[in-house]
Amino acid sequence: MVIDFTGTIYSTLKNTR
Repeated sequence: MVIDFTGTIYSTLKNTR
């Protein structure tokens, strides 16, 4: 679950960049 949450946040940040 934590990995999934972190993955989602990371993906969003990467997308914003």
